[in-house]
Amino acid sequence: PAYIPQGYQEIERMRNANILSIVYENDDGNLIVWEQDLIVDDGNLVIDSEYDSEVTEIVNGMNVTMYIYTEGYVVAYFEESYYAYYLSADYLSVEEIKRMIESMSL
Repeated sequence: PAYIPQGYQEIERMRNANILSIVYENDDGNLIVWEQDLIVDDGNLVIDSEYDSEVTEIVNGMNVTMYIYTEGYVVAYFEESYYAYYLSADYLSVEEIKRMIESMSL
């Protein structure tokens, strides 16, 4: 994403043939994890099913599903072309997550 919330710095980047993963952290130790996975026939993504609420919104023409936990943890998931995107964050608002997704060039 081109937009990263203020105070977050990239601390880790991993890339292989099928995955690009970037981890950001702020001074309080809160994390944002952004992942782009090539969709393959035998692959799967597991999302904790014990979330407290689920919201699906259209962001840049894509259906983005956000799983929200009372502890302040949010997971966003969407697919575009041949890729699945996963963004998880500690204590980040749904609006900030949407802003990050809107900043992506897909």
